[in-house]
Amino acid sequence: MALTRHDDATRARVQRDPEFARLWREAAIELLGGNDEDRRIALRILRDQLGLPNDAIRELRRKEATA
Repeated sequence: MALTRHDDATRARVQRDPEFARLWREAAIELLGGNDEDRRIALRILRDQLGLPNDAIRELRRKEATA
């Protein structure tokens, strides 16, 4: 329940604050290169809070893997 409220609040801030959205996305992309827990957190941010579709997330993961 608390995570759902947090996701809702984060989604709302992402929609109204482009700088926050950019920073949140950059943090998530950096986490993609981490351990399993980091990747789970990154996927939650990208999918649930930033609203990226799975295709976009796959592309980010592909780019991170080749970087």
